Amino acid sequence: MTKTILSTIFLSTILLTSLIATAGLQTANATTNLVVNGSFEEDPTSICPTWFVTLSAGSTFLNGWTIAGEDTIDWICTLWEASDGTKSIDLSGTPGKGIVSQDIPTEVGATYDVSFDMAGNPGFCGEPAVKFMKVSVASYENELSFDTTGKSNTDMGWESNTFSFVAESSTSTLSFESLTGTYCGPALDNVSVMESVPQDTTPPTVTVPTISPVEATSPDGATVDFVVTATDIEDGDVTPDCDKTSGDTFPVGTTTVTCSATDTAGNTSADSFFDVTVDLTYQGQKNQQITVLEDLTDTASKKTQKELEKAIKDITKSLDEKLWDSSTTLDAKYGHKVFDKEKSAVKDLLKIQKYNDSVDVSGVIDVLVNVDKQLAQDAINAATIFAGDDKVDKELEKAADEMNKAQEELDDDKPDKAIDKFKKAWKHAQKAIKHATK
Repeated sequence: MTKTILSTIFLSTILLTSLIATAGLQTANATTNLVVNGSFEEDPTSICPTWFVTLSAGSTFLNGWTIAGEDTIDWICTLWEASDGTKSIDLSGTPGKGIVSQDIPTEVGATYDVSFDMAGNPGFCGEPAVKFMKVSVASYENELSFDTTGKSNTDMGWESNTFSFVAESSTSTLSFESLTGTYCGPALDNVSVMESVPQDTTPPTVTVPTISPVEATSPDGATVDFVVTATDIEDGDVTPDCDKTSGDTFPVGTTTVTCSATDTAGNTSADSFFDVTVDLTYQGQKNQQITVLEDLTDTASKKTQKELEKAIKDITKSLDEKLWDSSTTLDAKYGHKVFDKEKSAVKDLLKIQKYNDSVDVSGVIDVLVNVDKQLAQDAINAATIFAGDDKVDKELEKAADEMNKAQEELDDDKPDKAIDKFKKAWKHAQKAIKHATK
């Protein structure tokens, strides 16, 4: 049925519009729809139980909206299914290229997001099925079309449209204009304008720790605790994601831990790294070399096996708990025996190197010599805190001299004799400590 049969209602509506007060503007809010009556639902006089009502140019009957231009528009009540609520607008009146507009409170330079739903009057008006509409606000202007082919009053096929604009003044006029100048024009509903919320594109910042080397507590390594944090400019504290967990057991050696974090906007930080180094204790390093030598005995000749077993026995004796205060510190009275046993083990291994090139024990020798060097240096470092006393200084000088001699022996490829010099350096350090603490 065409819209012309309701001409009586149209006239009465036009008279009513002159009595309706204009609504005030809504205060801007970034989370609020700035459009008043964006779905055209408000019916202050309850005159819209009918199919539609025609509103004349200049009318402000629709709260928040002004019928601009020179032509009418039709306020659709029950004629077809609305996009939001029960009411909508046909921008082509009875007939004409109608315009609806609303002044929106804006802030100069701010960006606003506009959304609205468009369809078309599916009635048989003897005109093209494609309806055209123009939308404009500030310096933005765009023409849109909608094809009503196959659509009906109960299946309008509403399409959502969005765009953004930058406000150029404190008030921005949003207008929708029909470009279809007959009875069946473009339909409008569900209009919204909201201040744009800047998109979060900044990833979180991940802070990783610096972990000092830790000593292994078992052949498997050591349990290491650590704290990694991540913060985001929008979310605040966020939970980082690492490929290792605090409290994990880390193996001997250096393990690189990789961490990142993702915020609620989906921004993921670049990977951050930190190293966890687990060192074997001196005793642990010795035990590790025993294992290496035991593995070599499986395929060695009888003569080589004999020397390997002697070396293993000497290293094992060097681990006697009576010779150690801790896994890294020797007993002040009996610790020198550790060097003696190590020297004996190295001599056994040097014999193997001399007559059997197929069995490589050089790595084991290097580890044993380095352990003895560190034991001597640790003792010297402990004695250095008492420097300034003549007796202490004299012993420290002797210790340093022995360390230099040990290096000379190493340079001459005499690791067994170097160990003997490390023992002497260790003894001088012990004398310095004993003198300072007696």
